[in-house]
Amino acid sequence: MCEMKDSGIDGIGTIPYHWGTNKLKYISQFTKGLSITKADLLPTGQAVVSYGQVHSKENSGTDLTPNLVRHVAPVYWDLQKSAIAPYGSFIFADTSEDYDGIGNCVYVDDYHPVMGGYHTIIVRDINIHNPRYLAYLFLTDGWRKQLRENSFGIKVFSATQKNIKDTKIIIPSAREQDAIVKYLDRKCNKIHKAVQDIQLQISTLEEYKKSVITKAVTKGLNPDIPMKDSGIKWLGKIPANWKFMPIKYLCKIPISDGTHQTPTYTDATEGTPFLSSKDVTLGIINWRNIKYITQDLHHQLQREISPKMDDILLAKNGTTGVAAMVDRDVSFDIYVTLADIRVRQNLVLPQYMLYCLNSLLCKNQFNQRLIGIGVPNLHLNIIKNTKVTVPIIEEQKKIVAELDRQCRKIDATVSAKRTQLATLESYKKSVIYEYVTGKKEVPFDE
Repeated sequence: MCEMKDSGIDGIGTIPYHWGTNKLKYISQFTKGLSITKADLLPTGQAVVSYGQVHSKENSGTDLTPNLVRHVAPVYWDLQKSAIAPYGSFIFADTSEDYDGIGNCVYVDDYHPVMGGYHTIIVRDINIHNPRYLAYLFLTDGWRKQLRENSFGIKVFSATQKNIKDTKIIIPSAREQDAIVKYLDRKCNKIHKAVQDIQLQISTLEEYKKSVITKAVTKGLNPDIPMKDSGIKWLGKIPANWKFMPIKYLCKIPISDGTHQTPTYTDATEGTPFLSSKDVTLGIINWRNIKYITQDLHHQLQREISPKMDDILLAKNGTTGVAAMVDRDVSFDIYVTLADIRVRQNLVLPQYMLYCLNSLLCKNQFNQRLIGIGVPNLHLNIIKNTKVTVPIIEEQKKIVAELDRQCRKIDATVSAKRTQLATLESYKKSVIYEYVTGKKEVPFDE
């Protein structure tokens, strides 16, 4: 191991004695992305990468994949040359909705012309032998600590051009930069393949779970029960003694929804809690990250919904058709963009209705009615007229109990797989940190 010295960078610690450091502003040029909005995006044209793509889960930080590219009118290439991001440059997001996202950027490893889009900062003309080394350095929490300490905001964090300029970087020798990049490319590619395998397993388990739920709510638990035609070709037969009826006839109150606009959130955790489709996953409401709107805005919108215990909230856009149950006594005002379904519990159990809504029984009906609509949106009439199967209450109880049992097993396996993903991600971060900071030396014979 070579002799080490203090890097002078809080979060990085020691680096090899012969490595250098410098502020990013002294070795590169900084420009802003295009002053455009989402409305300016086109199906084809000039390639552009905006804020949303920088924060995409598909962004590795070390390459520009086709999935990250959007398009604007070709005329922008001549109108705003400063927004061009050439090969070897970086496109940073200037804001982040979460702390971990501060410092997210896309490394442009493509020679095809690309531009920075809205809410982006472009770092270009970098005077370093191998800019890809910086792509790995920028992934580390050690380097990002400089940005995070100077970013401001509560719900949305800003990373200004000045803050990025003032960050310090580490500069190994040219030979070492190449060796580190080559080693990390190979190492991270192996980790990526392992992650893909586990993600495929999770996807398969989730599809299996859907099939288990769908079979139970459309065929029942007794394979020998008499059947009748459902009237829907893809569904086929259902138990003869089951009803098959629109959701609207099973509700205690008319199905209602909240605002059709995205409000401005308040920074403080006070005012009126606001639930959106982002807060809903299959069967579960995420109360922990709930956002708030002001009381004044709450009164201005005047479309209040007050969900009760066991009400079902259904996402009408975004994660369209995903339903979750209110699992607590909501003793405060709350405002939602979701459809509120309150069932007549003498006809259908809320837990049974939830399984129906999250099964292919309802998903297929939703999708068929969404065909031809520009932006997928479950209008209330679609929800109201979607049909569900209705066994007697005692049979619903048995189905719910059996599905609870089977889904717990599947969920436990999925949870274990997600733990494996987290472990791999943690391992990847530690490997990158150790080699880009020189804590470990890449064997040159590899």
